[in-house]
Amino acid sequence: MRRSDAIAIAVLALILIAICALAIISQLDVSRYDATLNSSLKDEEFAKKAAIANIALLQAQIYWAAFSAFLAGLGSLATAAGIIFVAAQLRVSRQQLNRDRAYVHYDGLKWLSFSADGVNTDNWGLFPRWINSGGTPALQMECWYGADWLQHDQFPDFDATRMEGHKTTLRPGGQIEMSPVFIKPAEIEVPRHNHSYCIWGEVNYRDIFFPETNHVTRFCVKLLGYNGDPKLDWSADKNPVNLHFGNMGPNFAT
Repeated sequence: MRRSDAIAIAVLALILIAICALAIISQLDVSRYDATLNSSLKDEEFAKKAAIANIALLQAQIYWAAFSAFLAGLGSLATAAGIIFVAAQLRVSRQQLNRDRAYVHYDGLKWLSFSADGVNTDNWGLFPRWINSGGTPALQMECWYGADWLQHDQFPDFDATRMEGHKTTLRPGGQIEMSPVFIKPAEIEVPRHNHSYCIWGEVNYRDIFFPETNHVTRFCVKLLGYNGDPKLDWSADKNPVNLHFGNMGPNFAT
């Protein structure tokens, strides 16, 4: 063995001895503070676990908040859809009620010639008519009319000319023909100066959907002209007299 090799082995041996000595010293030092280190390790591990648990809890809260927001969004959409559906149903129901409720309105005039000899007309009878075009009966129906010569720009006073009548019920599609008002053939041919012959009327009634609501319909028409010879008796073949009436004023219905 060379001397240099022996020296190298000796150095390595000394190094190994020094390492072992340091290990023993370190082990002694560790054993001295074993309880303190174990406690520190436990505290650090608990802190790490607590931190991980807190992060997981925060993530769960975030997920739950997002899920709650999603559910709230679905709920809002469902609420909006429900409101739209209810509004549509109400609109349909209102339209159904308006279609099915009683609706009484003016249905024009019928005219007949009254003749003593069957040739010459003594009077023309004008019959105002009302009709219920709704789908249910008109209840407590009361109607009246008036007739007179009015100036061209004059409108009748409904309140002053209103007359009390007998209340009745009018079925859906039913019609009421009132008693006639009479006018002379000469008045049809030659109206009064600056005047028009006017007929006006009003009907009050209720329906089964809103029995406490009073519905009102008014009309006012004036004689505009005629075809045929009003002095002669009416005949479909020889003398089909046709009287022309036009609306005037603010006719309305509720």
